[in-house]
Amino acid sequence: MSEEALKIFYSYSRKGSHMRNTLGDHLLALREVNKISTWHDLGMEAGTGWEAEILNKPDIILLLVSRNFIASKYCYGFELKRAIVRHNEGTARGIPIIMHPCDWNHVDVPFRNQHVLLTYADPITSWADQDEAFTIKLLHE
Repeated sequence: MSEEALKIFYSYSRKGSHMRNTLGDHLLALREVNKISTWHDLGMEAGTGWEAEILNKPDIILLLVSRNFIASKYCYGFELKRAIVRHNEGTARGIPIIMHPCDWNHVDVPFRNQHVLLTYADPITSWADQDEAFTIKLLHE
């Protein structure tokens, strides 16, 4: 009997699509063996309700945090808030991943008290070898 794949939704600013694509490449092996299924806004079928896909479907919501994510009314105002509600309810895990340096760790940011990836909240882009950050620190923590 096989286990059902964990459903992962990427919450990100479209200005950070290249980072989402890189993370997706690193997760490919897990998708290939049906451990996870991933999707994001551009992978949704036409006519699909955004809220239904984001509110009810994922087991994990990856919050790909950057200044553009924080500046996005949709990412920060809707997806982040819903991820935190679902995380607090225990119906999904909301996981912030700090992709770029940004002002995420002050009292008014809703996820500042959650454990963020990478360890010590080093942004992925601060690494000389970003692939190393994704593989060693992100996928194996």
